[in-house]
Amino acid sequence: MKEVTPEDFGAQLKEIRERHGYSLRQVARQSRIDGKPEISPSYWSLIERGKRNIPKLGTLKRIAKGLRVPENDILNIAGITDLNNTSVTYTIDPKSIDDTPINTYTTGPKTAPIYGTIKAGPGGFAYEDHEGDMIVGGSHALSDHNFIWLRVSGDSMIGDGIQSGDLALIDTDAETECAGEILAVLYDGVLATLKHVNKGVGSIVLSASNSKYQPIILSGSDLETFRIVGKAVSIQRDI
Repeated sequence: MKEVTPEDFGAQLKEIRERHGYSLRQVARQSRIDGKPEISPSYWSLIERGKRNIPKLGTLKRIAKGLRVPENDILNIAGITDLNNTSVTYTIDPKSIDDTPINTYTTGPKTAPIYGTIKAGPGGFAYEDHEGDMIVGGSHALSDHNFIWLRVSGDSMIGDGIQSGDLALIDTDAETECAGEILAVLYDGVLATLKHVNKGVGSIVLSASNSKYQPIILSGSDLETFRIVGKAVSIQRDI
């Protein structure tokens, strides 16, 4: 498995499509497989522009059919090199990541604990539902920051391609400006999973990327319970 950004993945898909002389409508029409609906041209366009994250395995196979290329070509572009470990890791904020290679470890692979729940605890946070530990890959492996993996619950961030059940890598030492970053936050002692966080005048706005959820505006005494757990820097999905 290798780390892939949505932008890189989308750019390579577009290059293949244009090299074959296919339009978006044509590849979408050609993507129908095993009775499943075709990929819509609008969704395909979003993928090419890096506005959607790496699709699941079934969709990747439909993309390959739409482009009339071998499935393995698309899986390799998506970073899947071992079908016995079919997971995808992508970076949420690639501009914040350096390109330092991580082909060696001095004390073994860097890992971070996986948690399902975070609550307010005495003097900090209470991490619950420990599922074990998982390797921290990419340039994060060489960082001296502390990380946790957080199991995403709910569909409030599907507009960013973050689905229920995904694992979000949270950098608990990251500097944040509350200027739209995707953060894991607490308010009123309850984990708000992941939200886009913006700082206003005397307020904090927590926004989902699913239109069925209204923004949460914290002000006054509500701000006293607001805490930032960390910044989401990548997502891993079992597919």
